[in-house]
Amino acid sequence: MVEDTDQFGKGIKLLREGIANALIQLRQEAGLSQKDLAEMVDYNQSAVSRVENCKHDSLDLVLVYKLFKCMGVDIEMNFLYDEDEDDMFANE
Repeated sequence: MVEDTDQFGKGIKLLREGIANALIQLRQEAGLSQKDLAEMVDYNQSAVSRVENCKHDSLDLVLVYKLFKCMGVDIEMNFLYDEDEDDMFANE
């Protein structure tokens, strides 16, 4: 069970890093600062910084969606549930 949650955590970390790297690249290519981008989606600069620097354990998916959308990138988020692993976090 611990092994599964470790793998899940690694997967989430890679996902967050991938989102951050893509966001940074797109923002820089567009010639935007974090503040510019934040204003475009009605958030503050620190919120964009947290996404780009993976500073929080949680990830604001609404913000991520808005940031990519305002730069012309459509993203699709899918969450899959595997019934065989429904008790993966039962001991947490």
